[in-house]
Amino acid sequence: MKKMATIIGAVVAVGLGIAWKIFAPSAQVEVMNAAGAGWNDARSDLMGQISTTITTEYAVFALPAGVTTKISECIVDKSIEFLNKSDCSYLYNPETTTEAEHLANQEKCLEKVKFEDVQGGYTVECSKAHFPDDWAIMGKIFAGEFEASFAQNGVDAASAKTMGTCVGDKLTALMNTRKNPLVNKEAKKPEDLLFTLDTYIKDYEADKEFQDILTACGPKEEAAQ
Repeated sequence: MKKMATIIGAVVAVGLGIAWKIFAPSAQVEVMNAAGAGWNDARSDLMGQISTTITTEYAVFALPAGVTTKISECIVDKSIEFLNKSDCSYLYNPETTTEAEHLANQEKCLEKVKFEDVQGGYTVECSKAHFPDDWAIMGKIFAGEFEASFAQNGVDAASAKTMGTCVGDKLTALMNTRKNPLVNKEAKKPEDLLFTLDTYIKDYEADKEFQDILTACGPKEEAAQ
């Protein structure tokens, strides 16, 4: 089999178009903003949107229960801390400002402080902190890649799926046995969060253990190439 290019699902930054507000008197708005707590009441809205985004984007990984929640909570905490220190307001007084005016000003302010970029950084930071350094979470991705490869080489769909699952299971076990880190703790960008197979397997044809997996799981003619 030719060298297998491993596809790692890129971690997508959580870009949020924030459109939240609380109707409050001017005094309450001023007091809460001055106290650095104006965005605290946005927690539920933030959590709902971020959790949905993270759960959807990370569905390609076989993550243990609770991981996406921890990542989402981490992003929310950091986002609220940042926003409370900014000049952007979550609260507004409907006696002096219309909802449309408030949301327009809020959007301009968030763009000014580059909140989407900041939150993208939090996504990487929180993912590094909570992603398990366990290649088993890559099982579905590996299985899908090899299933597609077998199918492209003429294997029927049902067999290709079975073979892909077999390779995925054995390959994740092999990488864990070799104790090669999966999570790149030095990553600064989403695309660098996880190491790929290519990081550790420089020559697939010469790697006996990798070839043994293909022999065990794939068609003989494929493994022999």
